[in-house]
Amino acid sequence: MNPKRLFLSAITGAAAFTLLTGARSCSGGYGSSYAYEETGYYTDDGYHYEEPVGTTVVVGGGTYIEPVPVVVDVVGDLALTIYAPYDDGVSPFTQTFGITVRQDSAYGPIILEGRDYTFDASGAGALDLTELGYGLYDVEVVGFDAYGASVSYAATTVTVDESLQYLTLELENTAVIVTGDVALDLQVPDSGVYNGPVDSFDYYLWQWDPISGQYVFVESVGYVPFDSYDMPILPALDLGWYYLEIDAFDYAGVKNYIYSGEFEHTANLTSLTVWLDYP
Repeated sequence: MNPKRLFLSAITGAAAFTLLTGARSCSGGYGSSYAYEETGYYTDDGYHYEEPVGTTVVVGGGTYIEPVPVVVDVVGDLALTIYAPYDDGVSPFTQTFGITVRQDSAYGPIILEGRDYTFDASGAGALDLTELGYGLYDVEVVGFDAYGASVSYAATTVTVDESLQYLTLELENTAVIVTGDVALDLQVPDSGVYNGPVDSFDYYLWQWDPISGQYVFVESVGYVPFDSYDMPILPALDLGWYYLEIDAFDYAGVKNYIYSGEFEHTANLTSLTVWLDYP
């Protein structure tokens, strides 16, 4: 599976987090509760009211009212409007978009991830993020072309401190996505003197995702034939950093060599020398 077709979609952290399209909603505010108390004492001269204490407020007739603030609601809605970039005829045309929302900072926990949201005929997309707790959020939006490759991007931070807020983001083209092949030049230690020759291998591949700040799983392929004169190819990979793991097997299916490491893919064809090691 090509990494351009990958994007994680999971809701973590805030359970009461909802995505809607269409009508905007509103919530939030605060109120006060009131305690009523009438005190005093009788003497031969008649009834005497006691003086108010602290924040107590005297109201006519000897009734005292002491306001007690009570939080009714500390969540708000964030209405997002996202515009696709101008079609310059060079960069791939943005057709859908995905969103990642983090709490507190750009490195905070992810509370929402989603993709495959569409634009209307004017190139605008609308999302309502409802019932967000008051605080700071990092909002990142990635635009995808018809093949699922990321071709545009926008990011900002927003502080939710009202019952309803509006945010507009304009995606920018990130340039034409270039892909290339990676040729694996597998090197067996000691020419296989101790563990024998390699017959086949399995590999596992991850790609570095700068948006999430972690390696994202791309694919795993098993039973790849080993031929020292014909290097196996990992085809059509986006340029960038990858993490690769290899398990090599002999003719009997016993794992006799392993490899794990990072590499950077920077050209139409990258030749990667892989020094296998003993498990």
